[in-house]
Amino acid sequence: MGSVTTLRKHEDGSFASLSNGGQLIYTHNSILVNVTNGYVALSFSGYAGQVVTFALGAGNCFEFEPESFTIEATAENVKDVVVHFDGVDYFIPPGKRSQIVEIEIITETNSHDFKTNIQGNTPVVIFGSAHLDVGNIDIESLYIENLTMTAIGDTHNLPTIVHVDDDEYPDLIVMFEDISRFFKKNINQATLRGNLTDGTIINGNDKI
Repeated sequence: MGSVTTLRKHEDGSFASLSNGGQLIYTHNSILVNVTNGYVALSFSGYAGQVVTFALGAGNCFEFEPESFTIEATAENVKDVVVHFDGVDYFIPPGKRSQIVEIEIITETNSHDFKTNIQGNTPVVIFGSAHLDVGNIDIESLYIENLTMTAIGDTHNLPTIVHVDDDEYPDLIVMFEDISRFFKKNINQATLRGNLTDGTIINGNDKI
């Protein structure tokens, strides 16, 4: 197991050596990790203070952008990069780019904070940010992985771009089936997957 001491991000080309022979390379806007031997688990803080942990073995390389919370796995990787965030594991296949996004599941128990009548369905809010234009989300690609649910696309439940929170960035509301039926099965979280129109994978997780 390799290990690394937490260091400040510097200008292009700065790096620190790992105990297993690899290098942790800091670039101006991102962190590049290349594992040359053994298996490592590394934790980094995102722009807003979130902590994400990466686990990968020899022959794998990834680049992490803390400001946008985007991870890109090198196409030559021999295995997926495992990303652990907020209690959930995400797998980034070789050559793929993934962004972790903020979502909120609106169930009956917290719908009093939501102005729209949910009519027996469950809205999922994907929050826009300086690094996520929700207009670039491929709506048809969205699904809740651990509940095997896709978005509802009928005329009464069309996705809507609105301002849900108080920031300047629009948010996306997508309707799913009533998630509350999973409460009795002791399922207490939902993991949203999908893609942006440029092929970037998006991942989000929230308690239900």
